[in-house]
Amino acid sequence: MQQAFEYAAEDPHIQQAALANSEENFGYVFDKQFEGLVLDRHDANADLIGRVFKDRDTTEFFTAVARRIVYELARESGQAG
Repeated sequence: MQQAFEYAAEDPHIQQAALANSEENFGYVFDKQFEGLVLDRHDANADLIGRVFKDRDTTEFFTAVARRIVYELARESGQAG
């Protein structure tokens, strides 16, 4: 899971959104991209995909957890770069 978060945090678009927004507003950008980011990492995380998309509540939970972690990682990466 951490690899997927780090992968997302390295995306320049996500870094820009994290630096320019509160975590709540960052969610409007990130939440729309989360499924695609997980699917991009499908080969490395085939098991994870089944868990993330198990049902709506589980998907929302994983998205919220990922949003918080990626927001922090992207802000750190964006400030360093």
